[in-house]
Amino acid sequence: MNKNIVYKALVKEIIRDNNEGIKKVILENLDGNKFILPGSEIEGKMHWTLREKQLVDFVHINESIVSSKKAMPIRRNIIISQLKSEEGTSGIVKKIHSWGATLSIKGVICAIDNSDFSEDHTTVGCVYNVGDEIKGLILNKITGNQVIIVKFKEKYKSNLELNQNFLKEGNLIYGVVKNIKKFENTGTMGCFIGIPGDRDMLTRLPAFDVIEGDRVVCKIKKVNMKKEQIKGKIIKIIA
Repeated sequence: MNKNIVYKALVKEIIRDNNEGIKKVILENLDGNKFILPGSEIEGKMHWTLREKQLVDFVHINESIVSSKKAMPIRRNIIISQLKSEEGTSGIVKKIHSWGATLSIKGVICAIDNSDFSEDHTTVGCVYNVGDEIKGLILNKITGNQVIIVKFKEKYKSNLELNQNFLKEGNLIYGVVKNIKKFENTGTMGCFIGIPGDRDMLTRLPAFDVIEGDRVVCKIKKVNMKKEQIKGKIIKIIA
């Protein structure tokens, strides 16, 4: 029995107290061995999500008593070591945000920022959906709040190469709202939209609400390649 090794077993039975809280859980591994997981040793949110036949990570306290709570820091350190390796690891998209995405790497929650995802203005949400697997993740940093921030070994590069032939009036293009500001010379509100190819498009503020970080579809209205100016109109927000 090694108290520093994380094991796995299925939930065989959940025993609750008079207040319907979890008193203890009976776990059973593939060899038929059973272990007791006390309610006090259950990892936080598992008190509300635990179900029979669910696979649970645990470490041994002794031969028969185990802890899922104590398994988390060990599992977290294992994931950090994998992220520091040259091979990196993969994660599952749990939630898409305007700034990037929340990922789960074998149950350990991490985050990736859009700026660490692509070479241009392509966002995580433009490429991946909730539940998708992202491969090639390595450690970027661990914040003061102990949040694990990851990045791509090789940043995503859009296959869409913008050139003068594509940048024509009337064409639709996706982008990300980078900045909303008031233009002093006109007194109007406008947006800078980051579009593939590491370019910016200038649009007026639409009639509907947009915020920085929103993914949007725009229509190209005017292109001046000599001045490197692209103007357009926000058509809709991409949910």
